[in-house]
Amino acid sequence: MKSIAAIDVELPAGFVARPIDPDADSQAITDLSNVAAVAEYGTPDATLQMVQESYRMPSFNPATDGRVVCDPEGHVAAVVEFYDSDAEHVAPFVYLRVRPDLLDSGVGQGLVAWAESRAEANLTLPAPDLRVAAHTNVAALNVPMQRMLEGGGWQLERVYRTMEIELDEEAPSVPPLPEPLTIRTAVAGQDERAVYEAEEEAFADHYGFVQQGYDAWLQMFTKFFPYDPSLWFLAMDGSQIAGISLCRLEAAGRPEVGWVGTLGVRPAWRGRGLGLTLLKHSFAELHRRGKRQVGLAVDSQSLTGATRLYERAGMHATRDNRGHERVLREGRDIRTTS
Repeated sequence: MKSIAAIDVELPAGFVARPIDPDADSQAITDLSNVAAVAEYGTPDATLQMVQESYRMPSFNPATDGRVVCDPEGHVAAVVEFYDSDAEHVAPFVYLRVRPDLLDSGVGQGLVAWAESRAEANLTLPAPDLRVAAHTNVAALNVPMQRMLEGGGWQLERVYRTMEIELDEEAPSVPPLPEPLTIRTAVAGQDERAVYEAEEEAFADHYGFVQQGYDAWLQMFTKFFPYDPSLWFLAMDGSQIAGISLCRLEAAGRPEVGWVGTLGVRPAWRGRGLGLTLLKHSFAELHRRGKRQVGLAVDSQSLTGATRLYERAGMHATRDNRGHERVLREGRDIRTTS
């Protein structure tokens, strides 16, 4: 097996790949990501903060885990990033963006091949009997990228959906909480570990779940996006967290849209309407702060009824992303598959 440093990127003539330099490349990569997103759906989906904080993830080394491609004129044309942050190293994630005019150029194929080799270099990390598969997401409208992946052996795994609601000028009504629950906001520096544990339990029976380390979770939830604990709503049963709604004032790249980043109810408190109450509570607070659009992302095939819950709350689908996987090693699958 090649060393990580020896993994090359095979590209068309005139294109050059090199490791990511966070200081020099972050703005150009942000711009590239948004050019791709606008071509797909008409709106940006990245911020400079997101890109910069991605490169500070505990498991990410820009020198070995990412490559940026420049075109013959020296402009950033594509980027690939490899994240292996789950606790068992069985589901690494590949982030790939290619400038829209280069989707059929061969640049994407070269970066995907690099990502597969980079993932194979980590196969010594998971237990030898475990199934390992790399994952990536592609906009449903980006047919050339899907065709490229599937032609290279990646398989469609799941469809993830963005849902949104347009709020009236009048504040949304909020159903009453099941007794004896109360809702409070998070306290920075005090509640993060308990919220992490509640989120892990709430999603443990969701498809594709694999435990994530606390440091990676903390980076993602408090650094990657603007962290406002007054928009983290915790449904409390005494001292226990029964459910969470972790919101942001702005969707990535879309400052006019409020965002429900994570909505989850722990199993012992399900079936009592808590999810809908937390969702409506989030709508009401985002409305109070001036938002008239609110969005979230959901597994469209969720067996927990999440999509139906959001539809009952008045939300509708606005875009789809297709999750693809590339099996690197067969074995015992420890990811939740229900």
